[in-house]
Amino acid sequence: MENTLGLEIIEVVEQAAIASARWMGKGEKNTADQVAVEAMRERMNRIQMRGRLVIGEGERDDAPMLYIGEEVGICTRQDSKSFCHPEELIEIDIAVDPCDGTKLVT
Repeated sequence: MENTLGLEIIEVVEQAAIASARWMGKGEKNTADQVAVEAMRERMNRIQMRGRLVIGEGERDDAPMLYIGEEVGICTRQDSKSFCHPEELIEIDIAVDPCDGTKLVT
């Protein structure tokens, strides 16, 4: 299970990179950051886990953000008791910066 989680986290990073790369050289650093945030959140919310963001980004510079304290993963859904069993539950703390170096994107 942990090997699968590691691969899925790699996919989270990959999806954010692909989304933001489409905006390189267009002078739209905020858009690049926003699409990276959206891609990262969407992919994390498909992982069989209960994740909590302990280091986010955006709060200090008003950028689009995944905020500190936000919970992500399938097991954070309201209906998760039917498919996330306590004995199998993976709980992790997460630090993120979806588009590190947004000034470099422009």
